[in-house]
Amino acid sequence: MKKQLIILVVCLVVAGALGVALWLLMGYEPEPDENSSSTVSTAVQLTERSDYDLDTVTVENEHGSYTVRNLGDGQYTLKGYEDAPLSNAMLKSVANAGVSLRADSVVTESAEDLSAYGLQPPAVRLKASYTDGSAFSLELGAQAPANSGVYARLPEENTVYLLTKTSTNNIFNAPLQFIDKTIVESPDDLAAQQSGTTTMPETATFGGSFRAEEIVIRRTKKDEDDTAQSMGLDLFEMVSPKARSIDSNEPVNVLSGLLSLSASEISGYKPTEAQRDAFGLTEPYSTVRFTYLDAEEKEQTVSLRASARDDEGFVFIEREGVPVVYRVRADSLPWYEMAYQDFLSRLQLLPFIDDVKTMTLDFENGDSFVCALEGEGDDLTVTMNGQAVSEKEFRQLYQNVIGLPSEDFTSDTPAEGAAVLARVTFAYRDGRPADNLALIASDASRKAFLSINGESEFYTKSSYAGTLRENCRQLQDGETVGELY
Repeated sequence: MKKQLIILVVCLVVAGALGVALWLLMGYEPEPDENSSSTVSTAVQLTERSDYDLDTVTVENEHGSYTVRNLGDGQYTLKGYEDAPLSNAMLKSVANAGVSLRADSVVTESAEDLSAYGLQPPAVRLKASYTDGSAFSLELGAQAPANSGVYARLPEENTVYLLTKTSTNNIFNAPLQFIDKTIVESPDDLAAQQSGTTTMPETATFGGSFRAEEIVIRRTKKDEDDTAQSMGLDLFEMVSPKARSIDSNEPVNVLSGLLSLSASEISGYKPTEAQRDAFGLTEPYSTVRFTYLDAEEKEQTVSLRASARDDEGFVFIEREGVPVVYRVRADSLPWYEMAYQDFLSRLQLLPFIDDVKTMTLDFENGDSFVCALEGEGDDLTVTMNGQAVSEKEFRQLYQNVIGLPSEDFTSDTPAEGAAVLARVTFAYRDGRPADNLALIASDASRKAFLSINGESEFYTKSSYAGTLRENCRQLQDGETVGELY
């Protein structure tokens, strides 16, 4: 009997628990606490108008005030900044406050202390004006804990709402922050980028007070080097202050980088001459002007002026025709302090072997070797001082000659009467003027001037003269010609 009683009690407890659970599932809601000012967190639609209804949205914040004007068809402008390259996406995000603004939740319906929410006084006052003459106003306050949003209220009301941070970010902006930070936009479309092709400048002129002379680079014309162009190579050359070959690596990267440049921030709009002078742009430290062909093969020109860098490593930049002053990190501008010597190729004399009629090597000790070339390609034959030599080993000697490295730039010049350690003369089959290469003794330890057609702008190792003379002996004696280094 006792056992049956226990079973009965257990059954009654289980039945009671199931009944409570069923009651909860059927929608039981607890009575709100009469002493609490908070309500259930529910979303509230604050504005719901058509895009076409909106005329303007005016914002007052710590930076002053600005007005976003609706131009229709999803386009917006900023009053007073119509000539600036504005970010339409950022302006639209502000305009949306007057079209479709939704609060994530109601924080309280009866705030006793609005200052606790940053709403007394408010951080931002916003007013949306509509084409029918009506208006909507909103006040924004402080950031909510955990960066979960921004407090807001309707004027003259004590209900506090929580707006998402993404819906209010740009409302706190200063007017200059709506200007697009893109200084030069890549002209390549998506298809070109996916295919790996990029637009390159046709010409580029580098100047400014940093440089004693302007440096002018141009793209090599296709009919001047069909072989290189057919291999997909973009070749460039210097045409001023001197005609020179330029390096195929860093300078080419600098040129391609000109067509894509963005700022860290916007520092000014329509600056006065006094302001431009204060920015250091009246007499810019570094400038570049370049041209490129757009998708329709029309020539476009971009001109940039940059100030000297400040203590934080930034420079001010302006683009001709754009009334904006940008601020950019100097180390993001590879062209900013590139000097004449930085553009130069370290291999400055590269005659094509099939174009050469003779290559003559003369040395300080009086040795002279005249290499005569006939035929071309696999049919090339070579004699040295009238004696047939190995075409394969001659090619190694030839490679050593044209591979003499320009190791250190110098503004010094050889002393009058300085010894010529080695001289190489290229005579051409088509009768063009001969090219001369010489290693000339210098006062620098173990260095010789590397002279190209009478101009000496680099040092190279003086020991290379002895290596070339030994190479000539090896070739003449039928031995394997060693490498230069």
